[in-house]
Amino acid sequence: MCTHKLLGEKKGDKLDLNQRLACLSRRLPIDFYPTSSNLQVQKKQVDGHLRVCVRVGDHFENMVTTSPSEPLLSEVAARLLYPLSSHDVLSKVMYGFDVNRGDRGEFIALQLLMDARDAVLYKWRGVIKGVIRQGNESYDFDLDDSLPIDWDLIEDDIPLTFSVTDFLKELLSKNDIDNINPYSRKKNSLYNARHTLKDIFATARMNFNHAVKVQSFSAITPSTLPSFISRSSAALCANNQYAIDAVTFFTFESLGLLRTPGIGVILYQFKTSAQCTRELCEDHLFDTMDPFELGILEEGDETPIIRIIFSFGAEAEIVPRTWKHGKLRPKFTTFDIWVGGISSKIFRPVKREEESAWKSILEASSPNIQIYNATTPGADAQKISRSQCPLVSGEKEFHSFFDYETKSIKKSTENNALPGPSRIKGKHRQGGSDELANRTFETYFEGPLTPLSLSSDDEDVDLRTMKHESGQPASHKRKQEDHAPENELPSGQSVGLGITGFTTGFPTKRLRK
Repeated sequence: MCTHKLLGEKKGDKLDLNQRLACLSRRLPIDFYPTSSNLQVQKKQVDGHLRVCVRVGDHFENMVTTSPSEPLLSEVAARLLYPLSSHDVLSKVMYGFDVNRGDRGEFIALQLLMDARDAVLYKWRGVIKGVIRQGNESYDFDLDDSLPIDWDLIEDDIPLTFSVTDFLKELLSKNDIDNINPYSRKKNSLYNARHTLKDIFATARMNFNHAVKVQSFSAITPSTLPSFISRSSAALCANNQYAIDAVTFFTFESLGLLRTPGIGVILYQFKTSAQCTRELCEDHLFDTMDPFELGILEEGDETPIIRIIFSFGAEAEIVPRTWKHGKLRPKFTTFDIWVGGISSKIFRPVKREEESAWKSILEASSPNIQIYNATTPGADAQKISRSQCPLVSGEKEFHSFFDYETKSIKKSTENNALPGPSRIKGKHRQGGSDELANRTFETYFEGPLTPLSLSSDDEDVDLRTMKHESGQPASHKRKQEDHAPENELPSGQSVGLGITGFTTGFPTKRLRK
């Protein structure tokens, strides 16, 4: 029944794009931007795929919808998507709909966590890509882009819990990941320096099949930890949450499933910048991930934790953090793991032939300069396209207005106007205070940068060498006799002061002191 409800009307033996969106939304917190263009898609998801409408605009111009936490539906979605290529499903949803793609690689990270979880549970049951077994019967699938589905093929005897060590071994391509030593140990704890991750977490069990995007900083506290485990959920932290981006939860069998204290956490940070190096993480970022300072665990709780930083843009390596002499140790037991890059050598769910596909998805949630690329052929098309938006990135085309050899703004020529946005000639714009105008002018006038130029309908003349009718350079700070009515420039001219190439017209009067 859940399969039929989630997928909606049966249209064939393959999942279409809307059905994939419905399934993926049950696992990852996929949110639409509240625009009118998304209205029909969201209506379809609400009508036929169990998405919930949270709010509708006063004039029905937009709506806010979500796929709330529902463990049973998430488990159904997990098993329907498992035979498919996870990166392909994620990519088609991210690019096929106007949805939030994230800004730090969080959806890639969550998908990798889900893939590792699925591998632990379904491989253990003999469910592998290409063949799904139920009882004595086997169902064979072709490993192509869209596999046929059996609408009634949902096993009910697969356990939902799995060990922490098995999960980490399916997540990271480091065979001895369970043999690492803790970065620090709580004083007077039961553990010593010889205990490894597999020793300390031998009876630790996890349980999640989806992630919920929490909307407040106080959503993850000692009192709410049992709620996340009972609903088989991981947590994607609220926007601007300090120090952490996601949390998964575990407990020790010997302590009982929902006993707290006794529930532990794996804390994650996600980064996409190549500047987030291992040295930076080890010296600073790991230390901010303190579950007690963040209010996640209660003081006195001796449950060991794990902290992992995914730096997708950094050098590809997996490095357990080791304590350095002179470094202040945390007052709790923790295993710290730095994970750089995204490849088959780093993440076990990523296959070698799929690396480029995963990296292309990563670009969707990375700072994107692709939108400034030229869409027309030509040697200068890229330069012209990017020069229209100065300063937005470090590539030289975004700084083409500036001459770094002379440390000055490039002068325009007859055949080549100022690099950057088109200049506005023969127009005068009012606005701004005299004080601000004078200060801005003097900054460019007296500093190492020369002002742009005085633009007219006929020619461009450098402001420092331009002569007034009095014969004196315009740069002299002396009172000059007005040659134009107040608040006007001769011949409709305007003085260009903006370093981005825009001409900002200040009245002649404002250029004098």
